[in-house]
Amino acid sequence: MKKTKFIIVTLITIISVVLMMMAGFTACPQTTTTEETTTTITTLYNPNATDMGLSSLSLRGNFTNWKVTNDSKLYLSKYSDGTYRITIDMSEDLGFTDRPRFKIVNQSVGSDWSDAQTINGFDPAAPASDPESDLLAEYSPATMYKTTQGKKALICKIKGGRNNITLFRGSAKFTLILSKLKFLGDPTVDIDLGSTDPDEYVYLITNVEREGTVLHPTDRITANKGIRLGGKFNGWDESEPLWTISGNTASKTYNIEGTTDPAGETYGFGILNPTWGWKWCGVNFTTTDIANKTVKELQPGALSNCNVTIDTTADYKFTVDFTDIFKPTLKIEKL
Repeated sequence: MKKTKFIIVTLITIISVVLMMMAGFTACPQTTTTEETTTTITTLYNPNATDMGLSSLSLRGNFTNWKVTNDSKLYLSKYSDGTYRITIDMSEDLGFTDRPRFKIVNQSVGSDWSDAQTINGFDPAAPASDPESDLLAEYSPATMYKTTQGKKALICKIKGGRNNITLFRGSAKFTLILSKLKFLGDPTVDIDLGSTDPDEYVYLITNVEREGTVLHPTDRITANKGIRLGGKFNGWDESEPLWTISGNTASKTYNIEGTTDPAGETYGFGILNPTWGWKWCGVNFTTTDIANKTVKELQPGALSNCNVTIDTTADYKFTVDFTDIFKPTLKIEKL
């Protein structure tokens, strides 16, 4: 009898253990731990969303003479998925055939620039920088884009800055889709902007409907486009005659007025290839640099202009050497 009870108790114990193990496995599904970080792909827009009418957001750029316009063709529409979109034909709608450079703003006609109402490109890997932002991801750093829905979305922030969003196409037709944007108040003009993204980014997806003319990028000297100067001593004129090119150098001589101030007179300028859309700047020349015929490397699209300090009225020869098209240099000589 005792033996029978022992067997029964043993069986009950075994069955209980088995049931507990089964319950444990049911409550705790297996997981796989790896060192890889999973990236969540966010859907930024609905391709079937409907147009709900024009918003107060508009494009402000070189095709508007950097002013806010009341031209409805330059205003983004609000869509049912919360995005803002615009399709624009630069040549047919605006008669503009150059490279478009712009920011997206929520400002009224005649308004001054407001960083809190301006959307511009942003590089998370270099947050203190002010990059020119290529919509098609051809020339800007890869860190400025997020791939989603089979497209590269340009990362943007609500901020100012001197450089702009751009498309290296002339006479193109394209659609912009802006997502993760919110208004910090009633969605009307001159209201500050914000983001619904955890990183406070907004995103721009670009669909090119017509390529137009592929234009040269800003990170190299393209000699056959021409080189000229825009500066304080020529009225910042980007339409002055192109410089003389000989081999891998371009040069021009300017008569620049000096001053009786012992510190000299400082003149700002930029080297243009051949317009401000393709500027080379970022270096300064002292009177000692001029006397020593110092050669300095120019920077593409630099935030700061070049500066030259002149102490004596004379002819000064400016020479750009583009033997290395990615690292052109400048020399200034007093003749």
